[in-house]
Amino acid sequence: MKEFKVWIRCKKEDNQSLNVAMKIADMLEKKGCIVYFHPYIAEKTGVQKEKILYEKYVNQENIDIVVVVGGDGTLLHTVHGLIGRAPKILGINVESVGFLYDYDYHEIDRVVKLLEEEKLSIRYRSMGQINYRSDNSFSKEFFLNEIAIFNEDFFRILKFKVLLDDEELYEGRADALIVATTTGSSAYALSSGGPIVDEELECFVIVPVSPFSVLLKPVVVSPNRRIKIIPENNIVAIIDGLKKINFSKGDVLEVSKSGVLVPFLTGFSKKTFSRRLLNRLLDKVWSFDID
Repeated sequence: MKEFKVWIRCKKEDNQSLNVAMKIADMLEKKGCIVYFHPYIAEKTGVQKEKILYEKYVNQENIDIVVVVGGDGTLLHTVHGLIGRAPKILGINVESVGFLYDYDYHEIDRVVKLLEEEKLSIRYRSMGQINYRSDNSFSKEFFLNEIAIFNEDFFRILKFKVLLDDEELYEGRADALIVATTTGSSAYALSSGGPIVDEELECFVIVPVSPFSVLLKPVVVSPNRRIKIIPENNIVAIIDGLKKINFSKGDVLEVSKSGVLVPFLTGFSKKTFSRRLLNRLLDKVWSFDID
């Protein structure tokens, strides 16, 4: 097996994910790989100090593969911590819906063998970008799933305008407004009435949540479009469920495709898109199978 340099992290406060992570580490080390660990794993298991590697030092130069063990939340945390410098990511799902994963913890023997035989390929997932003005300068944030916008007072309705390439798409009121990537179309956007999007189709999905008018429907647009959101009250923007940013009435949020591509290792997965979608729609963990 090629001497891969591997960094492993797992879902926190989950003993099963921790045990799976350590089993994978042992298997990879026996195959000749050099394995480093997230500090959380070291804290829980007492691995040698020289094997600890903090996330800020993980990049494409010193790590070949990042192994993430857990659920979609753990994977999103990892992606955001490695924006612009992410090595190839291998996700191992542990007892969650795990829509972002191609492999389950029951398959780790097979996955390690695929890795050893270099049969895994790379699937790139695009991140969206939000540009906005902050303190008289422009700032930006990235999202893999979605940006969700709410009234600053969550119990009040959101009023907004949406422009597509500077032409008004719609204006209205809703409980919230979501702009999701193809990857995020199966998450909050789908739960809020958005469409099911083929994972091979790159796009943005704009979804008003519980709109006041029945005419405000979800819209699927090209990722090359510029989406401008202009709130008519103070708002809170939630990025991938991880970060909160406050904006004032009249601020302009511009959403566009970014140049950031996240490389995921994939291939020979037993869970096709339709199978993962079925688990997602039924809200069943990965191991559930309707057959």
